[in-house]
Parts: sequence; structure tokens; C-alpha cells
Amino acid sequence: MGPELAGHYRACLPVIRGALAEYSVSPVPELLARPGLPGLSRADWSVLRYYLDRPGKLLRPYLAMLALQAAGRDPEAFRPLLWTLEVMESATVMLDDALDSSPCRRGARAAQLVYGPRAASAAMTVFHLCLGVPDHPALPLGSSQRLRLHELMNSYYFRACRGHLSEPLLTEAGGPVSMAAYLDNVRDRISILSFAGPLGAAAVCAGLPRAREAEFCALGETLGAAYHLRGDILNLFPEDPSWGKLPGDDFLAGKATFLTSAALARLERDDPGAADSVLSGKPSPGALRRAVRAARDCGAVQETQAAIASLNARALDIVAGLGLPRASRAIFSRLPLYLSARRTK
Repeated sequence: MGPELAGHYRACLPVIRGALAEYSVSPVPELLARPGLPGLSRADWSVLRYYLDRPGKLLRPYLAMLALQAAGRDPEAFRPLLWTLEVMESATVMLDDALDSSPCRRGARAAQLVYGPRAASAAMTVFHLCLGVPDHPALPLGSSQRLRLHELMNSYYFRACRGHLSEPLLTEAGGPVSMAAYLDNVRDRISILSFAGPLGAAAVCAGLPRAREAEFCALGETLGAAYHLRGDILNLFPEDPSWGKLPGDDFLAGKATFLTSAALARLERDDPGAADSVLSGKPSPGALRRAVRAARDCGAVQETQAAIASLNARALDIVAGLGLPRASRAIFSRLPLYLSARRTK
């Protein structure tokens, strides 16, 4: 993260952390309380606190703050939105960890190793309760804005569900998945949080016209796709053991990405036995090493890096067309390089 972006990011953190502290201290957060469901909310929240007490990079609320500031709004007034975005992100990674059997997260054991199956149910419960936050009076919105925020969040939620449900279809036809088909699926799966949802939700809260809201959403989709592709590279070639990721992590998790698909196609041609071992879900150490090497040797990493560069160029074009104030434009213009070119896991 460059000095200017890092300085702005650090300046925003107290607001985000203040929102997390303000609404997370009670046994049942006020923003999640629902009539008739106090016990369910309380039980699930106690599990989510396990991740929220060790927050990640807080990128989703940070991006929402950027959009609010660019529109001339005070992010302090929208702390419930910032809180909701980070809680939904924590719920999502908790569910992902349970599905992927990840060993650790945010410097400690992954939630499913501490809470068992309760972690996944907690994540889903809190995530869905968060979808009701646009109605909470603590969020300073008019009735039409609340309706639009519901519409936006639920449309992205539908897209995310569609993307996750259609993900297995990517490999049904056999052979490597094309980058275009993979990115179409990625844009659906990540839309609600990385990063179209946060930028779009902030645009709605700022009262921007629909056309401008759509531009922020398009920027979020583009940044999110590049960010996801960079994550795919890091999931196969982790740069820091403290992440809890092993080399070839996506092979171990059975994930069908552009990289794993291309690598398996190469491996099936050159070493069918190793390919069968990887596809079994419990690859031998040697087969896993050959799969990781195939991902590096087949050209898929270079194609992924080229796709990231293209997405970043598109993101910069969108930023240039947004007509942002100079200070906001400078910060937004630095995001692509950090999120997908230089970022670590």
C-alpha cells in the first residue's frame, strides 16, 4: 500500500473500529436484534465475535467510506453500514473456513475447529440478519433509500447464490475453464461484498443518482474480480505461512478456479496418476507438488496476471469517468495496484 493510500486508510480506521465497538458490545447487537429471535441472535453473535475481535483488513467498510467521502457525506453518520459490511464479511469467511476446512484465520484457529458445526450455522444466521439492517432507524435514510438499499443488497445476494450454485457447472463439460467463463462466475459469487456491494450500498446511502450508483457498482465489480484473481494466485503460491494456507490450497479444498482447471488439464496430459490423486480430494504430497508446478508451467499464471492488468486498466477508466473530487480521485486511482497487484494475502 503506497504512502498516500496507507495514510488515508489509517485515518479511516478509527471510524470503522469505532463502529465495530459501538454496535458489538452488547450480548445481542442492537442492529441484529429481531423480535422473537433473541436466543438465536445471542447464540450466533457469540461465535461471530471470535473473528470480529481480530478484524481483518476492513476493506469493505473502508471502500464504503471512500464512496461516502467522494459524495461529500460524513461517514460517521453511516456507522451502521460500516459495521454491517464488516460483520457480513466475517460471517462469509467463517462459512468459507468451515467449507474449506481451513486450519486458521486472523492469527488463530479457524472457527469450526473451536465451535464445530455451530460456526457455519452462526455465520449463515448473522449474515441473513444483517440483510435487515437497512430498516434500522440508526441508519439515517429516507424510505425510498431504504427500499433501494434492500433492492441492491438482495439483488447482489441473489447473484452470489446463483454464482455459488453454478460454480460446479464450470467443470462439468470437461477440459479447462476459460477465463471469460470463470470471471462471469466470479463476478456473481463475490458481488455482494467484493466490492460492488459496499460501493453500491454507500452510493445509495449517499443519495447519488442511479446512473452514478451504477458506476460505483461497476467499479466495485472490476476491482473485486481483479482482487479475486490475485487471491487465486496466492492460494496456490502462499507467500507467508502465518496465513494458514498451504501451497496448492485450492487443490486441497477442491476449488474449481481458472488456475486449478488449467493445471489439472496439463497434469492429466502429462501425469494422469497425479491428476487422479488430486481429483480424489486427498492428493499425495508428490501429486500436490506436481499440480502446483503444473499451474506455474502451463501459462495460466501469466494469463491470470494479464487479466488482472486488464481489469485494473478498466477500473482506472471508470475512476476517471466518475468526476470525483481531486482528493478522492487520487485515492481511488491507487486502489487497483494495492488490491490486486501488490497486496499480500
